[in-house]
Amino acid sequence: MPNNHTQNPDDELIIISKSEQKRSVQKMEAMGAALIKLNNKQLEGLPLDDLLREAIDTAKRIKVGNTLNRQMRYIGKLIRKMDYEAIEAAINLMHQEGNVHEKITYQAEQWRDKLIENGSEASSTFIDAFPLCNRQKLNQLIRAAIKEQSSSNSQKQPTNKQRKLLFTYIRQILSESR
Repeated sequence: MPNNHTQNPDDELIIISKSEQKRSVQKMEAMGAALIKLNNKQLEGLPLDDLLREAIDTAKRIKVGNTLNRQMRYIGKLIRKMDYEAIEAAINLMHQEGNVHEKITYQAEQWRDKLIENGSEASSTFIDAFPLCNRQKLNQLIRAAIKEQSSSNSQKQPTNKQRKLLFTYIRQILSESR
């Protein structure tokens, strides 16, 4: 447990209650649990020292039981010794980037459906909104997706290859425009 008092820059002694200390410890252990859930690629972008990375890797190998609980407490202890705010900010930024990706995916789905349903009218609207896109490629993908959709209606076996290609291109354009 951390000390029950801290030194303020104004030389005032601030006493931290035992309950506040416990909440702080629990917060650090919760941060450790969140770190364990991240994959190795996500962990690389975080400001963690080697000892903490090893502790996280060890905890990932442990499945259940008291050993995992001890490891979680150890990770919380290591986090307390580090810059907690920097780690928290990096994790929050990672989550925000994930939300942006989800938003772009949703927008791309909406545009794809609109382009297939409305054809050239929606195409000109999309081109006006995103002038960097290749008009010819966009129109080819739209025509192919419409053709695929009409042929799949008659065959009763839908193939979505062209729809996926159109979606991928639209998502690429939306990502580049950000």
